[in-house]
Amino acid sequence: MSEASGLILALPVSPAVPLRWWRVGEDGESLSSGELAMLNGEGEKLADITPLDEGTPIMALLPVSETAIYFAEWTDLTPAQASAAASLQAARKSMSPPEDLHVASAVSDPDGDAPLHTISAAVSAQYLSHWLDELALAGIDADIVMPAGLVLPVPQQDAVAGDIGNGAMLRTAHAIFSDEDALRSTLLKDTKVTPLDADAMEAQMLAAFAAPPLNMRQGIFAPKRENTWLNWAQIKRLAMMAAAVLLLTLAIFLIQIGKYSIGANQVRDSALNKAQITFPAATDIASAEQMADEALYRRGLGGRLFTVPTSALFAAIEPLQGISVRQLSYQADGTVAVTLAAARKEDIDAALILLQRQGYVITVPPALTQDTTGSVVANITVRIS
Repeated sequence: MSEASGLILALPVSPAVPLRWWRVGEDGESLSSGELAMLNGEGEKLADITPLDEGTPIMALLPVSETAIYFAEWTDLTPAQASAAASLQAARKSMSPPEDLHVASAVSDPDGDAPLHTISAAVSAQYLSHWLDELALAGIDADIVMPAGLVLPVPQQDAVAGDIGNGAMLRTAHAIFSDEDALRSTLLKDTKVTPLDADAMEAQMLAAFAAPPLNMRQGIFAPKRENTWLNWAQIKRLAMMAAAVLLLTLAIFLIQIGKYSIGANQVRDSALNKAQITFPAATDIASAEQMADEALYRRGLGGRLFTVPTSALFAAIEPLQGISVRQLSYQADGTVAVTLAAARKEDIDAALILLQRQGYVITVPPALTQDTTGSVVANITVRIS
């Protein structure tokens, strides 16, 4: 037997009524059919007929007694506008409050010339939600949910009648409703009704399965598909790629550090080699720098001529209270010229005596002066002997 490529379910009015089902083959013909009890029945269960390949289409047909179907045509509207208008019209014409309904619509020929023909249907949202939950418990997620009345063909004239197992139904050129005596006498009167046998209804149902004119799974009842664009294998692959990028970034960073370290070592070695030409006893950059400073100092050059006496000067006046430095300059011969100010002459003398004892050459003016603030001012020079 050929493998099933589809499943059709004729949903009953309630779970207390048996459910009819058909398996559809690859050629679009029915492979097998049957019915099963939904509530505590003996024999086959709904789960028994569900094992199908992943992605196999499933259509559930709603009983005509639970749906209200409307047909309309629209001019000067786009297909999207016509579909929205049809849904609004169906909600307004239904007897139930709009908030209790689920309404869906479709444009039967969206690419045709105006006017646009629409099909719309309304069903109790609670009823539809209940059946979708019942099917989900059996592992069924119907791709298509359609009013069973749309299985009936559009009659060329008069009306047609048929039944697929979830309620007898009638269809005229402009309406679909339950086949009940009261409705026949009221709505059809003397209209001729052509009944369709089981084979004809099955053929119509298979044609609707291949090209459903309306799918009620819209809006909040649209199928919820799993996000397949990122599976577990892809997540692991992305994690590995992220780890590889992190390791590559770390490797680049370490390589750069190594390059900078090697470059710095090369510069330091080159500088030391050049310094050892003049100072052969130098063993590293620090000792070479010290020897260069000492050589410059002996020649009366270099930064030590300024930094050394200046440091000594500030060290001498720091412990003395009331002495301030007003002016400081460095002369080309290595002399540091400084202007000191203090409240008493003795404070300045104490600082100068300390510098002399440390071996610095001090020059002092013959007499100290006093400024307008009353401070004693001395313009002195300090140099290394």
